[in-house]
Amino acid sequence: MRNGKARGWRMQFSRRMWLLLALLALLPVLAFIQYQWIGQVGDAARQRAKARLESSLEHLITEFDSEITRAHMTFWQAPVDPENPFAGFAQRYQEWNRLAPYPQLIRDVYVIATVGETRELSRIEKSGQISPLNGWPQEFADIKARLEQNNRPGQPGLRRGSSQIDLSVAGNPVYLTPVREAFGGPPELFRRRSPRPEPGRYRGGEAPRRSPYRAIGWAVIVFNADYIKREFLPDLTRRLFTQSGETDYDLLVVNATNPQKVIYQSDPAPAKNFYANPDATASLFAMRMDCFFSPMQAPGTPGGRPFVPGQPPPDLSYEILTRKSFPCGKAALAIGKPDGRWQLLVKHHAGSLDAAFATFRFRTMAISFGVLLVLALGITMLTVSTERARVLAKLQMEFAMGVSHELRTPLTVIRVAADNLADGMMENAQHAQKYGRLIGGEARRLTEMVEQILTFARTQSPHHGSDLAPASPERIVRRAIGVCAPALREAGMEIERFIGPGLPLVSVDENLIVDCVQNLLNNAAKYAASGGWVRVSAEAVSDGERVQISVEDRGPGISPDDLPHIFDPFYRSEAVRSSQIPGVGLGLSLVKRIIEAHRGTIEVKSSAESGTCFALFLPAESAAPAEAEQEIREVAS
Repeated sequence: MRNGKARGWRMQFSRRMWLLLALLALLPVLAFIQYQWIGQVGDAARQRAKARLESSLEHLITEFDSEITRAHMTFWQAPVDPENPFAGFAQRYQEWNRLAPYPQLIRDVYVIATVGETRELSRIEKSGQISPLNGWPQEFADIKARLEQNNRPGQPGLRRGSSQIDLSVAGNPVYLTPVREAFGGPPELFRRRSPRPEPGRYRGGEAPRRSPYRAIGWAVIVFNADYIKREFLPDLTRRLFTQSGETDYDLLVVNATNPQKVIYQSDPAPAKNFYANPDATASLFAMRMDCFFSPMQAPGTPGGRPFVPGQPPPDLSYEILTRKSFPCGKAALAIGKPDGRWQLLVKHHAGSLDAAFATFRFRTMAISFGVLLVLALGITMLTVSTERARVLAKLQMEFAMGVSHELRTPLTVIRVAADNLADGMMENAQHAQKYGRLIGGEARRLTEMVEQILTFARTQSPHHGSDLAPASPERIVRRAIGVCAPALREAGMEIERFIGPGLPLVSVDENLIVDCVQNLLNNAAKYAASGGWVRVSAEAVSDGERVQISVEDRGPGISPDDLPHIFDPFYRSEAVRSSQIPGVGLGLSLVKRIIEAHRGTIEVKSSAESGTCFALFLPAESAAPAEAEQEIREVAS
C-alpha cells in the first residue's frame, strides 16, 4: 500500500506538475500588479479627460463670450453726433455686418429716443437707415415697463445682478446701452470723479459728483437666439467636444435664473438627473473685457491692448471688430462666478466622468483577468494533458512488456511440447493426452489475450457491425457459466447461481454481455481462488426498469489505492504484477466500455473481509433508448 501511495504521489507531482504549480502561483502576482497598473492608468486617463474637458470649456467660454463682448463693445462707445445722436449706432451696425466674424449673432438693433416724458422707438436697418416705428410692439412691453418704472434699466453690460439680465424681445436676449451726449466741457471718458475743487468752496470740502454726460436715449441690441441655438453653439460643440467623429458629453444650456428654461441641448432627451451632478458647469453670455483687454499686459508682448482706467480707451470703431480674442475662459472657470445670463452644464454619456472611468476600469480588469484565467486554464489543460500522455505512454510501455512476457510464456510451452512430440519423447497415450491438453490450454490463453487486444483496438476506432436484440438475462448467465465452469472448478471454486423470478428481457448484443460476465468470472478464478466460492446472480431492480447481473466472490478483495484505477486501460497493481498472474490489464476496461455503450452502469464493492462484488446494470427492453444501438455497434465492431 505504501508503494502504491508513493507511486501515486510521484505521478501527481512530477516535475511538470511542480512547474504548473509555480506558474499558477505566479498568476496571482501578475494579477495584483496588473490591478495596480490598471488603477494607475485609469487615474491618469481620468485626469487627462478632466483636463481635456476643462480645456474644451475654456475655449467654448472664450469663443462664445468673446463674441458677446465684441457685440457689446461695438455699440458701447458709438460716436454721438449732436445733430443726429443715433447715426453713430447705425454706422456701427453697418460695420458689424461687414466686419464681425459672426454677423448673424445680432438680429436687430433698435434705438429709443427720450423726448421729455415720451419715448420713441426706431429700428436701424442693415443698410444704416433709421426707421421710426409706429408705437411700441408687444414684444417690447417688458423694456417699456422697465423704462417707465425706473427710467434707468441698468448699467451697460451683461453681468448677473444687473436689471438687464431678464430682458428679451420675442425670446431673444437683449442688452441696453445708453446713448449719451457730452455737455459742460470736453468729455473725459471713463472718468469716475470730477476734479477736486478748491478747499472751502463747498460745504464739507467736496463738490457733488457730476457726470460729464447726459443720457438722451437707449440703444437696444437684440441677439439672434435661433442662430445661437441652431448654428453657433452646435458649431462650437462639434469643434471643441468632438473627437474621432463623436463626443462623449451631453451639453445643456439653461437660463441662469430659471433653470427649467432650456436654451440649447445637444441631446434631444437629456437625462432627468442632468442638473444633479454635472461633470462641469460654466456661465455663458457674460461681458468679459479680458478677452480683448489685459490690465497687466507687459509692453511689447502679444495679446490684447492694455486697458488703463482713467485714460481714453482705444478707438473701437474698427479694431474691436477685427481683433482676434485671446483665451479668457480659464479665468472665468477659476473664478466660478455665476455672472452670465445662461448656465452651461456638461455631463458624460455614462452619467458622470467618474462613472465612465469606473466602467472602463472594470471592463479592462475583467478582460485582463479573463486573459489571465484563460492562460491559467490553458497551462493547466496543457500540463494535465501532457501528464496524462506521459502516464498513458508509461502504461502502454508496461502493456507492451507485459504482453511480450505473456506471449513468450505460452509460446515457449507450446514450442517445447511440440518439440517433444516431434522427437517422439512421449512414452504412452497418457503422455500424448497431457501434451495435447497443455498445448490446448496455452493456445486458449493466447486466443483470449489476442481477443482482448483486438477488442480494445476496435473500441478505439469504432465501426458498424452489431445489432441489438432482446436477450434473456438467464440465458446470458448460463452461457457465461458454461464457458467458465472448467476454469472455476480447476481453481477449486464452488459455483452458485441465482436467477430472480419474472426477469424482463434486455435489448443488448448478447455475445458482448456474455463476454463481460465471462471476463468477471475469469478474474474471480485468477484473483479470488483462495475464497473457494463465486456467485452469479440476475435480478430486477428499480421497479423492473433495470436488470442487475452480479458476480461476487470471497477473495482477498481489491486495495483501496487500486480501486479507483481498475477500469483504466493497461492498469495492473503492484501486487498483481508481483504475483505473476497472467494478464494485460484490459479486461475490466473493456467491460466498462461495453456496459456504458448499452446505456448501463457498472459498480464495484470490495473489502478484505467480504471479498469483491461486480454489478452490471442494464436497462430493461421497454426502457432501453433506441439510439443506444448505434453506440453498441461502434463498441462491438
